[in-house]
Amino acid sequence: MAHTCITPCIELDISKFTDGTVDGTGVFDVMMQSAREHLKREHDAGRITGDRFADVYMTTMQAVLGQANQFVLMKDKIDYEVSILSRQATLLEEQANLAIIQTEVAESTKQNNIDLIASQLDKLNKEIVILQAQNTLTLSNIDKTNTENDVLTQRVKSEEAQTKDDVDGVPVAGILGKQMTLFDNQAEGYIRDAEQKTAKIMSDAFVTRVSTDYDQANASNAGLDDANINSVMHKLKLGIGLP
Repeated sequence: MAHTCITPCIELDISKFTDGTVDGTGVFDVMMQSAREHLKREHDAGRITGDRFADVYMTTMQAVLGQANQFVLMKDKIDYEVSILSRQATLLEEQANLAIIQTEVAESTKQNNIDLIASQLDKLNKEIVILQAQNTLTLSNIDKTNTENDVLTQRVKSEEAQTKDDVDGVPVAGILGKQMTLFDNQAEGYIRDAEQKTAKIMSDAFVTRVSTDYDQANASNAGLDDANINSVMHKLKLGIGLP
């Protein structure tokens, strides 16, 4: 059954340690080759002889075995750590790029919001201008309506002044007032003229009656007796302001 790692595994390759030959290219093989050359030189020089050479060789081989094993393990560990660091660097770079994108999006959104607010403010200002224009027009129409109402009111009063002596409790004055006064005076003049003509008729009748000794009874029947003449003369004097 294959072993599954939760985190990335360090896979050991034995060929890196040794390829199983004395002249191999594994770490242990190469290190032992160097160690043998050193031991051979010491043996040839007579500094390591007899049974001691075998002890030194075994000790050296064990040391090389440990060092080679440590070297291979450290190398794989370093490679693994470098791989992790590389991945972390890639992740950091991606996070930095994401942060840049997020910043750009935020700035773009901010600018879009600013543009939207500016557009809304511009629209609102235009609506305010329209409302102000409409308000000015409304006020102008109100002024016009008030003026027309004043004109109509004055016209109504003028119409009333032509048929009434006072309007709203105020005597009619101005041209209409003078015209009405003139009409009243003319009407009064016609009445006075009629009274004077009637009085003259009555006076002439009286003179004729007196000069001809006209019968009083007949004069009464004709409405030309003294009482009738006095009544006409009294009305005439009242018309001209005499007692």
